[in-house]
Amino acid sequence: MADLPDPIPPTWNPLQPFRQTFLASLETPEDQEAFRRVGDIVHSAIVEAGGSLPALEPSVVHVDLTAALTDLLYLESFLRLVVLASAETFTLEPKALSLALRAEAWSSTLASVASEIQGALAS
Repeated sequence: MADLPDPIPPTWNPLQPFRQTFLASLETPEDQEAFRRVGDIVHSAIVEAGGSLPALEPSVVHVDLTAALTDLLYLESFLRLVVLASAETFTLEPKALSLALRAEAWSSTLASVASEIQGALAS
């Protein structure tokens, strides 16, 4: 059997509270790192101060999929905004234009996945 690639990139931090799409809007790498550190501090404080978690209804899977759905919808919108902003603001070189067109297709794919999850959660 062929080795499968790791489905989670090594730089992915499941506990990082700020999305990279937000951090990229900050002016400097130092500002980005400061927000990462603040996020780590807030997360640690919540974990240390928290007692037992409330019961998750209807299930942990439902709660996790709802969170994933929310992030998929956000990312779909973000990709569409990237495409629109690029088309309206910049004269794109061929490679950048190709990426923008691919981002548009990816946003449609994410919309399809989000719709499938939403349907499954509703049933």
